[in-house]
Order: sequence, then structure tokens, then C-alpha cells
Amino acid sequence: MDQPVFHLENVCYSYDQNTLALKDINLDVMPNERLVFLGVNGSGKSTLLKLLNGLIFPNSGRFKAYEHYITEELLDKGEFATFFRSQVGFVFQDSDIQLFSPTV
Repeated sequence: MDQPVFHLENVCYSYDQNTLALKDINLDVMPNERLVFLGVNGSGKSTLLKLLNGLIFPNSGRFKAYEHYITEELLDKGEFATFFRSQVGFVFQDSDIQLFSPTV
């Protein structure tokens, strides 16, 4: 049986002490599986995608990708960081700002 590409176990994330964005998320994403995240504004969709992309990291719980537990240190540099960044991408909600901004 295939291992999940992404595995989240009891993942929580908060932007500050008063704003819980993700609470006890459990999720397995299998190879070649496609998902759609639907929800109202502020329900945590973008936060979850940022976490799966390694842009933010859980306050608690475990996040595993490609059979490695993901930490800020692991994605900072090295062979796995290069592999991970080559496999996972993210287009922000305001992609026009990214693509057509006159400055970096």
C-alpha cells in the first residue's frame, strides 16, 4: 500500500493566542489524489495550504511529507528541502500582485 504524500496528525495552528486557525486537523493525501478545500472566508483553507507547502509550521501536532516529519529546520536547506520545494508549489490568492508587481 502506498504511503501518503502528506500526513497531518492532530495539527493545530494559531496566528496568535486568540486566533485559532486550524484545530486538530487529521488528513492523509495519497499519491495522485486530488483534493478541493471549500469553506467560508476565514475557515482555514489558505492556512492549511500554507502549512502543506511548508510556509508555516504547526503549533502542535505532526506534519509528515514524503515520509519525513516537516520542521522549519528540515526545509531550511539541504537535499530534502530542494526535493520538497521541487515537488510542492503554491499560488497565492492575490497572484496578480505576485506576477505583475513592478518591484520585488
